[in-house]
Amino acid sequence: MRFLAFSLLFCFASARDFIFSADLFSSNHVIYYQNFSISPCMYKPSGKKHFICYIDPKTSPTQSEFEFLQKQKDKLLSCFISQNVKVQDSSLTTTKGSFANTNLVLEPVRFFLSLDANKSRVFVYAD
Repeated sequence: MRFLAFSLLFCFASARDFIFSADLFSSNHVIYYQNFSISPCMYKPSGKKHFICYIDPKTSPTQSEFEFLQKQKDKLLSCFISQNVKVQDSSLTTTKGSFANTNLVLEPVRFFLSLDANKSRVFVYAD
């Protein structure tokens, strides 16, 4: 019984820690592929938290934090765009036209979500 209580306490203590990553591919300035991944963090990260941005507050009290984050993917991307990002760009010019391909990869970022009634704050962990 104690183990179950401890496990539940640990789950609730780490419920606000998440990992976000993104992968976008565009060709000739049209996005053909985008993949956003949000997952709960499996362990409690160590280190200091640094504020990075605000996102809209939750609109439904029954909505889980994970569901809330799924709806805020675009805003999270704009928050983390200054983190570890890899951009690969290639272009080809011929007599018939030009072709441009861009691949943007946001490496996984651990973050903490603080939900208040008026605003939601996003913090990243310093390594």
